[in-house]
Amino acid sequence: MSVEKYRQNISELKEGMALAEYNMLREKAMRNETLIQSDGQGGTVEVSARELFEKLYGEPAPTF
Repeated sequence: MSVEKYRQNISELKEGMALAEYNMLREKAMRNETLIQSDGQGGTVEVSARELFEKLYGEPAPTF
């Protein structure tokens, strides 16, 4: 595999992961669910999917 093909595959993988994260967070926001995230210090914190969706994507949280 050439270096260019390798870079292209990595780029496509990153795009796919970003899309999957967007869709998962959007679905959870619609259902008013929460997510468990790392607090960066080895612990966890529960966050609202609606708030996180709006913060990350600058879009209003979707509703049914």
